[in-house]
Amino acid sequence: MIVLMKLRDSPKRLSRLRRDVGGMSRRALSQTLYKLEQEGAIIETRTVTIPPTVKYEITDIGRTLLERISALPATSKGTRRRGP
Repeated sequence: MIVLMKLRDSPKRLSRLRRDVGGMSRRALSQTLYKLEQEGAIIETRTVTIPPTVKYEITDIGRTLLERISALPATSKGTRRRGP
């Protein structure tokens, strides 16, 4: 969810995204980006430069997913269990 939130406003280069997500390891970020891309939530764009430039951008699917995830806490507050 944090990756989608960071991409919500504009596409970001990998290095900027890594700084923005903070405590996430490089491997965890790479796996998350891969899974989000496979699901169609983000698009990876590679530009052939020296060094290569990689940008990530949220898709309409990603925006929908982010909206639905963001709505969960508001929904779950009214459905808490009481007692064992």
